Amino acid sequence: MDAERNKKLVKDTWEAFWRGDIDAGLANMSDDITWFTPGTMALSGLKRGKDAMRQFRFGEFDIFLELRRHVVGLHADGNTVILEVEAEGRLKNGEPYENAGCVIWEVDDGKITRVRQYVDTQKALAINALFKRE
Repeated sequence: MDAERNKKLVKDTWEAFWRGDIDAGLANMSDDITWFTPGTMALSGLKRGKDAMRQFRFGEFDIFLELRRHVVGLHADGNTVILEVEAEGRLKNGEPYENAGCVIWEVDDGKITRVRQYVDTQKALAINALFKRE
């Protein structure tokens, strides 16, 4: 796949996840997908495989009353796509939330195989008590 098709695959996957269509997002991923978020937050760590991804994505929906996401930039070089995002909204406990980050996606043979998510960890700590760690 070329860089433009990889960008479309990533954007389609991101949008599917956030509209709640987890299966559509997972369909774009390899069976042995890995998703890594560094740090010591409740959402940090390595998720491996589609079942782990399904639990992780559904867990994220449980912590927000509302969340608006905005794609700041979408960049690709070969099989690597970088998605810059901003988000703001309200947590389940009513507290305001905002954050920004970059998500690095690797694509092989038309499937997303590896994802690394980097966010402002200080701001992300606000969700620790609300996120169900598996």
